[in-house]
Amino acid sequence: MKNLLTSALLATAFLAAGPALAQTKVNPRKAEALSHTAGCSKCHAINAKKVGPAFSDISARYKTDPDARQRLIEKLRQSGEDHPEQVVKDKDLNVLIPWILSDPMKPPPEPTWAILTARQAGCLKCHAVEGKKVGPAWSDVAARNKGKKDAEQRLTDKLKTAGEDHPEITVSDKDIRVLVPWLLSL
Repeated sequence: MKNLLTSALLATAFLAAGPALAQTKVNPRKAEALSHTAGCSKCHAINAKKVGPAFSDISARYKTDPDARQRLIEKLRQSGEDHPEQVVKDKDLNVLIPWILSDPMKPPPEPTWAILTARQAGCLKCHAVEGKKVGPAWSDVAARNKGKKDAEQRLTDKLKTAGEDHPEITVSDKDIRVLVPWLLSL
């Protein structure tokens, strides 16, 4: 009975969120990066089956379903039966679900390479694409630096010279040349 009541409450909450999801415009690069930080890409790829179906296959399956958003949200929230448990924030669902349903096309390799590089360097311990962790969200860093001519150099220097406002990370000059432009493109 408790599970039934919980499911009903979740369904009601997400039905109310439906219009907000429907109007969300999604940056594919942000969405793909978020799929990595949220853990979705452990089991799903854009155009190939991994453990779970490809995002493009999910999109095709739900293409004509008017309740697709709610069904996918419920699948994420009701883990255990046919989907592993996920802790995905509601605001992340506003990015991920519309992107998945839009039949995502694989963007250039830089975002995937950048997020993998960031993970190896230890950046994901403190940062996420969307949402503050220990450090600011990368989308916030990009917004703060938008239009500033010296933004790329300042971020490069910050990564190279760890100090009082940024912990030391292990990242090569080559990796910085991938990370900084990608981060500023968000």
